[in-house]
Amino acid sequence: MSALRRVPRRGVVVIGVVVVLALTATAAYAVFAVTTGNAGNSYGAGTVSLSDNDSGTALLSLSNAGTEATDAGCIRVASAGSLDSDVRLYGSTSGTARDHLTLTVTRGTDASPSFDSCAGFTADARDYYGDGNGVIWKGKLSRFPTSYAEGKADISTAAAAGYGQVIQDAPGIVGFYRMQESSGTAFTPFTHTVSATVLGTAGTYNNGATPGGTGLPVFNTPPAFDGTDDHVAVTDSDFALGANGSVAAWVKWDATGGTGDHGLGGDTGNAWQLPYVNGSTLSYRVGGTTVNTTIPANQLRDTQWHYVAVTKSGATARLYIDGVEVNSTGSIGATTAATSWTFMKKGGAASYAKGSIDEIVISTEALTQAQLMTYYDAQAVKEAWSNGETHSYRFDITVDADAPASAAGTSANASFTWEARNR
Repeated sequence: MSALRRVPRRGVVVIGVVVVLALTATAAYAVFAVTTGNAGNSYGAGTVSLSDNDSGTALLSLSNAGTEATDAGCIRVASAGSLDSDVRLYGSTSGTARDHLTLTVTRGTDASPSFDSCAGFTADARDYYGDGNGVIWKGKLSRFPTSYAEGKADISTAAAAGYGQVIQDAPGIVGFYRMQESSGTAFTPFTHTVSATVLGTAGTYNNGATPGGTGLPVFNTPPAFDGTDDHVAVTDSDFALGANGSVAAWVKWDATGGTGDHGLGGDTGNAWQLPYVNGSTLSYRVGGTTVNTTIPANQLRDTQWHYVAVTKSGATARLYIDGVEVNSTGSIGATTAATSWTFMKKGGAASYAKGSIDEIVISTEALTQAQLMTYYDAQAVKEAWSNGETHSYRFDITVDADAPASAAGTSANASFTWEARNR
């Protein structure tokens, strides 16, 4: 496999044209007149600047690699601009091997950084996404964000508060289930903290689904489902999604799977199904139409938490994983969704998911990529970089243990970019 390279970063700030006028006050009484003025007004734009210590050298390299081969590299990024800025990490990738390479990006500190050594690297103390302390991104290289809009925002080491308060105002939201029950069989919707609107109707945990599990840092107690018959059932007339709509949730699939495909949400015939395993790839269903993708199933069946979403706007459906659009199609039918929904079960079929689900959102609007990225990041606090601020990042790349024989002889390339924009 060829080397993975990081391209130069850039700081970006956009200002409008500013016209500064002298401010003049006037007064006139009879034949007397006098003026006073304020001249010399000026405007100077601040600066946004980023630098790193790579000296134009590749951060990662794997050559003639086999399954489970690994490489790691660390880099320090610093801000020297006079303005606070939002910094996001994204990149570009190419090559057939991308689907068989797992990339982990961990943020932390390094008292004496030396590119690309990780000898002095210490990860942040918080587990941001359930992937380990300091990990800000983990997934297949092919899914790495490719633009500033969907890039990974830099986040604070402080704990987030009010996750539910962020999500409760999602456009068109009609269902929001936080999965905070510690025991029992009652499945309870979230109540809006300001309007007191109940976002959904109560349902039931069936056949032994067990609330009170361990979730992401601010997610409390997601239930566990055994993949045999555990599921949730709920009925609400507001869930009859039509021309537009969205379904989103945090999910963690067990690597061994359940009794069938990993269907999440909706009834069988006119279901809205979040992505599920269909052979070796992922499929999803919306508007009475099943969409088969070429996305390898192991991108979700990895025992890690992922934020998944399906949206529909007219005839166009989109699939998102961790805030990044990974599939779209413009040939979706107009079948209205059922009002009876199941979670971790494929409607009326005996097909169950094994693992956990949390923070289920149902909306009558097609949520945008920017909105979904906001909800993905809502459990962490975005951090503005100030003048002189530095962060160190560790990149780990691994060839998947289940990479197929057909991957032999393939390669991948990547470049990574940090971009800062004035807030």
